[in-house]
Amino acid sequence: MQIVTADSEHVGTIGKGYMKRRSTEPLVQNPNNPDLLRLLTPEEHASCKGISPHLVDGLSSTAKHEVLGQSVIFSVFRDVGHHVGNSINRFVGRPEIDMERAEATSILVESNATDLDPQFIDLAKEVVATLKRAENGHTYSGPVVAVDRNLVIQDVGRNTGIVHDTSKLDRVPKLGAKMKVVHENDIGKVVVQSKPQLSLSL
Repeated sequence: MQIVTADSEHVGTIGKGYMKRRSTEPLVQNPNNPDLLRLLTPEEHASCKGISPHLVDGLSSTAKHEVLGQSVIFSVFRDVGHHVGNSINRFVGRPEIDMERAEATSILVESNATDLDPQFIDLAKEVVATLKRAENGHTYSGPVVAVDRNLVIQDVGRNTGIVHDTSKLDRVPKLGAKMKVVHENDIGKVVVQSKPQLSLSL
């Protein structure tokens, strides 16, 4: 059995079927009674893999563990992407980007989006290079690339993300959905142009 505590420095594999309570997967020991063991919570599961727990908000515990159990260690997979990118740079004769410079990469936040929570801006940095809020009288088209509890980021091209306040949308789109949003009179009318790749209710 893989018994872990708050002081454990690592855990074993946490798979898709974690909610089946298999004895070979990590179980948390009660600090007051060593004979009592419990499953990791979905939030703890996400933390073990460095994944933002908001990505599975709204799902049942079973579904959360299924999604997280089929995922990867976020920081490691990001590093793989970094090395793939540098391999392409070498192939086309461009300079490589070192890891320290990559970590320091910042996002351009337009003046109408500076009030956003810093954690949300960090999330946006993973998917777009420029971030700004949706404005009245504008139409935006593109896929939903990030969803928080109250905000949606839509990639409208040129690595630009448009932030939509879900309270001002006539419907909340799913992560991965390609949509067109028309903002008039402080309401965004959402037209989903294709089914989402992921059906996460975030």
